[in-house]
Amino acid sequence: MEDISVVIIEDEKLLAKSLNVALLDKGYEVKAIVDNAKDGLKTILSEKPDVVLLDIQLKGEENGIWLASELKKQYDAPYIFMTSFTDKETINEAVKTMPYGYMIKPIKDAEIDANITLALEQFHRQNQKEDEPQFAINDAVFLKDEHYFIKLKFDEILYVQASGNYIEIQEASKKHVVKTTLKKFLNSIPSERFIQCHRSYVINLEKIDKIGSRSLFIGNTEIPVVKENREEILNRVQYFAK
Repeated sequence: MEDISVVIIEDEKLLAKSLNVALLDKGYEVKAIVDNAKDGLKTILSEKPDVVLLDIQLKGEENGIWLASELKKQYDAPYIFMTSFTDKETINEAVKTMPYGYMIKPIKDAEIDANITLALEQFHRQNQKEDEPQFAINDAVFLKDEHYFIKLKFDEILYVQASGNYIEIQEASKKHVVKTTLKKFLNSIPSERFIQCHRSYVINLEKIDKIGSRSLFIGNTEIPVVKENREEILNRVQYFAK
């Protein structure tokens, strides 16, 4: 399981440092801190964070509202505005970009965590057709527990098993139980990496150790394979081996 990653776009050095400390204390990963919009966009596109904290007033030609508009076109992830300006004109311009949060400076540590959680929740709802307890950003799926979204990287998933009204997501040292169907979960993860090998199992193709006539092994776990899927699995495993 990976920490939720954040990029901070803020030109006030003391505030940026304070945000960085608060995020690290809460268990987030700070990918970068940038003080202007144009470099901020480049950084976001290269670092691919899960959430962006974005100051409205920034150094340089472009402001945070411009950057938010560019993110809508080029990078699909939630962003949260930060500002000391509360005038109606600034707020109206910010609202047009449909942000996932809005924090007024000075910002309290508790606000940061709450806003990020709410931003991920809102992003999830806007990007799912059904009320499912998970969604994907970049190279990870986010699982909803009682209070938070938990980030689980695709590379860490070994296989997923259906269990009644739940699924069990198995990684090397931990298992996550989520109330959803295998079909819904399969729609949230990349098809080029995962495949349903049996009505009760979805596997990570990169984690296969052995393939038999009716089953395969991931580590010491034997997983059944239906005949019609075996050939496709063999072909795709050969692709990964090249």
